[in-house]
Amino acid sequence: VTMNSITEVATLKSKEWFEWYEEQNKLSPGQTLIFRKSASYRYQERNMVGNL
Repeated sequence: VTMNSITEVATLKSKEWFEWYEEQNKLSPGQTLIFRKSASYRYQERNMVGNL
């Protein structure tokens, strides 16, 4: 995803699920980001997920 404007950068930074770990590299318009997903599951019972 390419950040095309300061508004897009600000919107992304405002999301609770977004964490930017590279403080030495400022997130700015024109940058392209690659998103990687991860998930963890805890089973409540054998066939039932308790938390995602």
